[in-house]
Amino acid sequence: MKSNEEKQFSTETTSLLNLPSPHSTDRPVQLDHVLSSDNLENGDEYHGQRESKRIEDEKASFNKKFNSNGGLRRVVLLLVFACIAAVFIFALIHFKSGDQNNSGSPGNAFGKPQPFSLNHPNDLGITSVARPKETAPPERLFRRLESPDSDQRQPLPTSSWYQNLLLTTGEPNNLHRAYALPYMLDLVGPIPGLTLHKGFLVPTDRVIQLADNAWNGLTLGAAADIHEKTQKKLTHQYTVSSPTELGVTLHWDAMNMSSSIVRGMAYGTMIFEDFKTNGGEDGILFPTLASYIAFGKPPVVDGTSQLECDDKGSRTLVEKEVELHFGGSDFTWLVFFSQPVWVQCSNGKESNNAFLQVVDVADELSKEPLVVRAALANSCTNGRVHNYCKSQLMDSEQQKGYGDLLRRYADTIPGENTSMKYQVLEGESEGTLVLDWDARSVSSGKSKDSSSTDLGMIHFAMPHHMDALDSSSLPDDKYCLPTIMGPACAVLGTEMTLTETIPDVDFRAKRPIPASFLSDIGDTLVKDMKYELEAFFQRGAGDTYFSGKMLSKLGRIALVAEEVTELCSKRMSREYDVACKNTTIPTKQAMDTTIDKLESSVEIWINGSAETPFIYDDAWGGLVSCGCYFNGKTCDNEVPNCPTLSDQGLDFGNGFYNDQHFHYGYHIYAAAIVAHFRPEWGKKHWEEVLLLVRSIANPSRDDTAFPLYRHKDWYQGSSWASGVPRPPYLNGKNQESSSEAIAAYESVALFGKVMQKIWTSDRNPSKAAIAKEVKQVGQLMTATELRSVNKYWHVQQSDPIEKRIYPVEYTGSVVGIVWQSMIQFGTWFGTAEYLPYGIQLLPLTPISEERDELEWMNEMYYPFSTSCASTFQCTESGWSVLQLAVLATVGYREEASIRAIALPEESYTNAGGNGHSRTNTLWYIATRPIVDEPIELVASDVRGAGEKRPAPVFELTDCHTPATCTDAVLDNMPDSYSCREHITFLIKMERKPQWDACTSVGVEYEESCGLCNPTEMVENTPKNATQAPTIDNSICPPCTDEECDSDLNRCPLFERSFVCTAGANVFGCSPIPWYFEDECDTCCEMTRCQNLKDIEAQKVTHDGTAFDKPICPPCPKEVCYGEINQCPIHTAPYLCLGGDNVGGCASHPWDVKKGVTCSECCEVKTNC
Repeated sequence: MKSNEEKQFSTETTSLLNLPSPHSTDRPVQLDHVLSSDNLENGDEYHGQRESKRIEDEKASFNKKFNSNGGLRRVVLLLVFACIAAVFIFALIHFKSGDQNNSGSPGNAFGKPQPFSLNHPNDLGITSVARPKETAPPERLFRRLESPDSDQRQPLPTSSWYQNLLLTTGEPNNLHRAYALPYMLDLVGPIPGLTLHKGFLVPTDRVIQLADNAWNGLTLGAAADIHEKTQKKLTHQYTVSSPTELGVTLHWDAMNMSSSIVRGMAYGTMIFEDFKTNGGEDGILFPTLASYIAFGKPPVVDGTSQLECDDKGSRTLVEKEVELHFGGSDFTWLVFFSQPVWVQCSNGKESNNAFLQVVDVADELSKEPLVVRAALANSCTNGRVHNYCKSQLMDSEQQKGYGDLLRRYADTIPGENTSMKYQVLEGESEGTLVLDWDARSVSSGKSKDSSSTDLGMIHFAMPHHMDALDSSSLPDDKYCLPTIMGPACAVLGTEMTLTETIPDVDFRAKRPIPASFLSDIGDTLVKDMKYELEAFFQRGAGDTYFSGKMLSKLGRIALVAEEVTELCSKRMSREYDVACKNTTIPTKQAMDTTIDKLESSVEIWINGSAETPFIYDDAWGGLVSCGCYFNGKTCDNEVPNCPTLSDQGLDFGNGFYNDQHFHYGYHIYAAAIVAHFRPEWGKKHWEEVLLLVRSIANPSRDDTAFPLYRHKDWYQGSSWASGVPRPPYLNGKNQESSSEAIAAYESVALFGKVMQKIWTSDRNPSKAAIAKEVKQVGQLMTATELRSVNKYWHVQQSDPIEKRIYPVEYTGSVVGIVWQSMIQFGTWFGTAEYLPYGIQLLPLTPISEERDELEWMNEMYYPFSTSCASTFQCTESGWSVLQLAVLATVGYREEASIRAIALPEESYTNAGGNGHSRTNTLWYIATRPIVDEPIELVASDVRGAGEKRPAPVFELTDCHTPATCTDAVLDNMPDSYSCREHITFLIKMERKPQWDACTSVGVEYEESCGLCNPTEMVENTPKNATQAPTIDNSICPPCTDEECDSDLNRCPLFERSFVCTAGANVFGCSPIPWYFEDECDTCCEMTRCQNLKDIEAQKVTHDGTAFDKPICPPCPKEVCYGEINQCPIHTAPYLCLGGDNVGGCASHPWDVKKGVTCSECCEVKTNC
């Protein structure tokens, strides 16, 4: 309710806003309302009439004076005309400027985005350092991007979805692949060209793997006459052009062919400039489709006749299409030609290649390029291959309709100049995102822009697209294919237009700190405002990640102090008056000191004086940390000796563009806070902070120093954190901490918002306009990240089957790492169950409320809280801070506040929690919305100061649990060794303290040794007991010892693992038996192989006089961070260091004694 004083102020303000100009003949609108007798209170009529009469008298007097004084009248008129002219000229200039530079800005119609700055980093004091050739972009690959008029090349993508294709230095291999969705693409088929693969999902409770059989791929490329007896080995090397936000174009110059690949492509497309090419020493090359496996039946031409594949070179005329079916895969492909062609085919025996080759065009006078397109029409044609058939989403009628759909839209192809366009209107809650496929018609040559009619194009949309698309984009029926990110469904249109909800960004929550929390927050501020960054961070030494977290931590403390001060300086209510009297309010001196510390520590990182300065990498085009070889006091190296350019393990891979949005987001956030408190500082360091912004969020090609939106995948909505690792990851790109990506773009938006206000107050409209663009680009990047994170990282097991993204086998309520071909419940830095939850929840800022939907919070609270409560490490390392944030979100603010105050100091200083402060944690807890019906608490969820583990003990006594870990339990025999012997081994040989050793053994041998597990809670949460399915062992009997020791034993550890020992899928792995003979002739179950290896290892290490060296000892640091290590730590941590399989990864130790496959190995551990 408004007070009388507020009502009076409101009425007076409204009246003033509705008054006409002094020269208007219109009566005041508000006064007209007042003079209505029906609305007057007693006495108001007289005062209203008197005021009206006063205004009329003043107006008459003014008109009389004005008309009687001609000189005055002329001067006034001249001034009026001058003002009008000035406004017109200003508007004209602004319009022209906007037309040239601002037409693509978020506030205007779709067009060319405005650059944030055109200043080169060198002009801002940033030194360029030459990158080692080994980690620089491959020169030959990018020669098409070199400008003949300049030594400079355009900045290159470093985190794009197709990045692995940009890292080949010679002949490509299977690491150089891209995940276009629904296809996997690589360039290593039987002939040079583009190979399309269709994967299948292998789900478990913790990992979903997108697997594929390389033999099933179809290659669009070129080859010599397939009937020649000897075939020369052709190079598969290629070059690239037109790297965009959505795709890239690949060129095979020797074959005079090219292919533009884009996300969501329904077809593979190859453009041949001529139907045959003189390959020099390679002879005449022809457009060819090739497969490693034979046709299952003769190819069908134009839906009517069959193509005979013989050795005579018989030729057949094809008007439009050929249908290919392969027996081994049971795949049916449709191949389309842009003009009538003569073809021949060759079909080897089952183990040999099959070819379809264009030998001539029907019109000999045609000068048009030949366009060949291929699409997988059915991956389960006859229901014979279980791995593919079990995931089919279309019934037989839909499958037929899908083939017709592919035929109908085969004429429209994506072009080289795909792009992303956007529009965000000031003050609006929605923005528009357009993915433009640069479509053109093959038959007419018309593009989308030049065609008067809609070209019609089929494309695949991800689940989050389907939520935002209009129903007019959908075909008549729903044609969907399974992918690692859920079902991808066919949509129509040359563009994909998405509506995004634009989040508001602010330093404060949507509601103020409640009065009841002020006293506790005031008490924590007294200590937290004295927080000092590490001395080396204050000098700008160290890594950019933790330094950024510390800066943001101090900045958040200052913001909370400001809010407390403001709340207690206003007379909000009696409740606040009472609370503020009992609250320690920060003094002005304390505030100034805190901001002084923040300002100097932020500035040193961006003004060029840091001991670990930022440098500019001309090779890729980006701002990177030089890196610091820290000797305990300072850095041993100086520019230009920058180790991050060659050591991809240093500074979290910053020099290889890994996690840069995480790192720089924290620094930008801290800079925005300094500018918020000290506007002059913001103006002075505007360009320097923009360097960090441009490096991760550059929207304009006019800014030639940085690539577009470095980490952002606009099609997927989320970002890819990994950069340019050497060698690239087989599983493609990945991102772990989705919440830090959201926070990074929140930081960009906040810096723009703060600076827009500052430049507007400074009457600098041009810079205010740029700041507004920074804000709105940041908001759009935040919005899309939020949508995709909620879809692909936040898992709700309670969702019905039709709404689920991931298979039911996956039991986690969160995804720890999203890869392009793997979904992983885990993290890069540990296996504890609370870690995948925690890494998706930091930092705690206002945008977290948009990120963490209550439904997901309610579901993930139980597993997160139970896991965190089960070990002291969760509290000591700081991850429990986030568990308390969840506790407050699900409705228990008071309980969370009490526990946050009781947390030990280590929770806010160790690696998991050192980005948090007690002050900001309490602020976040206090400002959570009230939940009407909170879920039930976990009874064992205890956090507090007493929750610290005992001091390390390096001998076995009682595992810190004397009540349960008795001698009888220690003497239990889970295998050939007792619990006591297992624990003693870990203490003596791996130097684990008693707590860790007992925990490890208690978890591994829970039935026999579980009572010696010190982290086991007194009140256990029962696990869901599911009965293993009954499997007929006669289909795949247990593998023999010889099979276990052979190369067949390379499967991931499923609950039960089955390997194909002979047949089409030999060496193939499956979590279920190989049922179908066309897939596999014989198989065996490998589950016992791991147990055999464990026993063998124990026999080696169990020696009464001495412990032998383990078969695969822990990897040393130089191996962990070396190029040879690409092992997935959770599924295949054993790395081969020598022998035939050097660089190989296995789920079990390599048998180095035999030395047949590997002569030396090591284990990649979580602390590696």
